Amino acid sequence: MEVTLLQDHIFELERIMNPGFKRINWYSLGIPDFVARASQEVTRFEALMHQIKKNAHDISEYIRSIANAQLFKTEVDQENLMDCRDYFSFLEDERGAMVEKLITKYRCIPPLLMKVEGLVVNTNNGKSPDLAQYYSHWERKLFDALVQCVASNLDSFNFMLTTKVKVASSPVNRIAPLFKLAVTQIGRASCRE
Repeated sequence: MEVTLLQDHIFELERIMNPGFKRINWYSLGIPDFVARASQEVTRFEALMHQIKKNAHDISEYIRSIANAQLFKTEVDQENLMDCRDYFSFLEDERGAMVEKLITKYRCIPPLLMKVEGLVVNTNNGKSPDLAQYYSHWERKLFDALVQCVASNLDSFNFMLTTKVKVASSPVNRIAPLFKLAVTQIGRASCRE
């Protein structure tokens, strides 16, 4: 990915190094100037590569944490079982807090991409055609991470719903039902409050 991203910078480095392969020999007078200029360009290129790799690593970490986010608490506390209403309220609160954290991580990605754009093409509007392939690469990674997050969380939730949990023998606070269903003699159900 970095090779296509830095194509112009690589050509510039080759242009500066090229005289060392063709024109300059052991008896040339411009050897110190060539070495100084080539060393400066190599150092600049190394610094650019280091910054781009660091930003790519940071973006990868944000995307990895989005992909591995757990939106459902799967551990069951046998001693403090909640009733259904409290449990789903708890799940909703926990999931809301986690989604807020994921949104914060997601919002950290565009500034890093624009920083790379600034380093490579000296613009920072997020619309450089030179970085279209680079942006597409990270969009695909982010989309795959979101798909992985949703799929794994649906699997976790399905597992939670289908797994039988042995209820502890301690008394559980029970809530009175909102209505009762009674079957009459003719087989029709009637509702009583």
